[in-house]
Amino acid sequence: MEERCTICNCLLHRTAGKYARPTPEGSSHATKHHYVAERFFGRSSNRKSTKHSGISEICPWGHERETAVFCYECHEKLLHNPGNYA
Repeated sequence: MEERCTICNCLLHRTAGKYARPTPEGSSHATKHHYVAERFFGRSSNRKSTKHSGISEICPWGHERETAVFCYECHEKLLHNPGNYA
């Protein structure tokens, strides 16, 4: 099955040991993430027992808890650091 990035539509792969490498394979490695970071709602998937005060009770975009598959580049640059690329 061919997998493509939800944002840029590039062809994705899941080659072991290639994630985030400074190569075309590293840039196009598949990674599943939430559309809106769980930390915005006070949740953390890697600290499940910890609850923080979030910045919002509900998702203003209507995508709370929804996930998709992205390439490494779109995930890092557009989801984690969107202000740097506006």
